[in-house]
This record gives sequence, structure tokens and C-alpha cells, in this order.
Amino acid sequence: MSEVFVVDDVPIRYEDLFRAPERDGAVVSVRVHKSVKELLVKLAEREGLDGVSELLRYLVAGYIMGKYKLIKPEPKVITQPIFLNVNINKKAIEEHVDTAQMGLKIEIDELIKESMDVIDKVKKGLINPKGNEYIRRLRNKAVKYMIKSLRYGMEEEYEKLKAIQITLTAMIEE
Repeated sequence: MSEVFVVDDVPIRYEDLFRAPERDGAVVSVRVHKSVKELLVKLAEREGLDGVSELLRYLVAGYIMGKYKLIKPEPKVITQPIFLNVNINKKAIEEHVDTAQMGLKIEIDELIKESMDVIDKVKKGLINPKGNEYIRRLRNKAVKYMIKSLRYGMEEEYEKLKAIQITLTAMIEE
């Protein structure tokens, strides 16, 4: 999930600096004087850490971060799409609404609702957007309905679909 840094031809993630995996981890042993060990135990207790091992992991991580000027990566934030209302003066407003246009409006509203649900789930971290086929299909559907909405003169729906399409594309490419 996070950015990978390459330090002396060794790829390392920020989270790896602070964790000790059980299966793929490695043991590093250090001999110190008894008084130094007692001091390290007291420091670990005072800092609220699980022991000397965790304290040493934090010290090593701090050294590596300082030496190679690594910074904690900022989390990526997905923003809500902005809906713009475009008012267009029409000289001749039709009184009757075509049934096909009404059906298209219902389908577009369903797509907008479905897309907003997916965007909210991605923002909450429930769905991983990278390479997600479902999000890709939603985006493609939005593009098809954008073309249809322009054909029927539904500018308001077009603007909403355009904002959703841009947001879904940004999520897939991250």
C-alpha cells in the first residue's frame, strides 16, 4: 500500500522499518553490557514499548530515516466529485417528455447512486481501487451514459456523470 524506498539497492517500505514479521523476519543479535541492557529495559518500559527488541527497532528506524532523509508518506485522499449545475436557456421547452428519455434518466440516476456508494466505500478503505475491474466497468458505463445524455440534451446529468467518471478514473490509476 505504501511507497517503496530504495536504500543502497535494497527496496524497503516505511512500515517495514517498525515491524517484526514472524515468518519472513530476520533475527539480529547485539551484545551489550548488563548495565546498558538494564537501561534499555527501563527506556522501553518508560516509552510503553513491548520490550528491548521493539525499542531497538524504533532506534534503527530513526537512524535509517535520518541517514537517508526518508519521510513518512502522506496518505492519498480521494475527494468527493463536485457537481455543477449548468443552466441553459432554451427557447422552445417541450411539454411532453419522451419515454426513452425518462428511462435513460432513471438508469443514469441508478448509476450515479451506485458510483457514489463505491466512492464512499473506497474512501472508508473497504474497497481497494487499484486495478479494480468493477470500478473500471462503472467508469465505462458512465462514459456511455455521458454520450447518451448529450444526445438527449440532458446537460445536468452529463455534468454529474463527468465528475463521477473523473473520480473513478483517478481511483483506478492510483
